Parts: sequence; C-alpha cells; structure tokens
Amino acid sequence: MSQFHRHLTVNWRDRLRLVFLRWLGARLGQGVVAQRGCSLLRFPHNISVGDSTVLKKDVQICSCNSSAKVEIGSHSTIGDSGYIYASERISIGSKVLIAPFCYLVDGNHGTAKSIPIRDQPLKTAPIVIEDDVWLGARVTVLPGISIAQGAIIAAGSVVTKPVPAYEIWGGVPARKLGQRT
Repeated sequence: MSQFHRHLTVNWRDRLRLVFLRWLGARLGQGVVAQRGCSLLRFPHNISVGDSTVLKKDVQICSCNSSAKVEIGSHSTIGDSGYIYASERISIGSKVLIAPFCYLVDGNHGTAKSIPIRDQPLKTAPIVIEDDVWLGARVTVLPGISIAQGAIIAAGSVVTKPVPAYEIWGGVPARKLGQRT
C-alpha cells in the first residue's frame, strides 16, 4: 500500500458517490474512491476505472460521444481538478500518478480560415499512457500522444511527441531531460 493510500480517508459521501456513478453506468472496480466534486460526464457507461484507483476532488472524466472510451487501470491516482476528455479513446495504465490540474484531451478543432473555428470538424487521435507513469502538476497531453511505461513528465509541461519508456521529459513543448536509473 502506498503512503498516500495509508492516509486516505473515505467517508459515507464518497461511498454514496460511487453508488450513484455505478447507477449511471460507469464501470468502477473494487476499492475505487471518487472524492467530492468528481464527475463522469455525458456517456459514463463508456468509462472504466480499475481497482483501488483514486479520483481526487473535482476530477472530470468525459466520454464526449457515444463511441468515446476512457479506461483507467488499477492502483492509479488522478489528482485534484484533473480533466480527461475523450472524443475517441484515452487509455491510462495501472499505478499511474497524475498530479493536480492535469489536462488530457484527444481531440482538437480544425483551423481552416474559411470556416468559423466553432464549426470546424474535430480531429481526434487516441492518448495512451502506460503503467507506472508520473505526470507532474498542470501537465497537458495532446491528441495522439503515447507515454511509455515508467516515464516521468515534469510539472507544467505540454506533451506534443511520444515519450519513450523510463525517460524524464519537461518543458513547453516537452523534450527529453534525462533517464530514470
């Protein structure tokens, strides 16, 4: 058990919230915690969360259309005010730590000058975050990005390229800073 989980307290409101989210159709594993303000939006039946995963305060996870999928593995944590918006697919592995205020979105608007931006077709590409990844606070992951096992992304980074296994990346746009040893 992690240090974080040893100090986590779950109250009756958290338990009631899980009942409600399951009633909406979300697939939530054993020991999932969804704290105050946590929302599973639009198509919650397309959202699955693995065992012992913690969704901290004010997390928003959105399956933006009837075919969009969000999958989160077991023993992961999504920090306060994290936003995960899938128009196609976002897959997050097991034992992933996502710090507060991170933003993962797999879609983007077109930019053709002849059409107002709000009327542009959405361009989507899946996001894949493998096991044992750590995203620091306020990380943004853009469409089509894969972050391989064991990678670390520094706080405030914007990930615009695939990140190889066990590398440490940071910056805007994110680039390799080092390697886990």
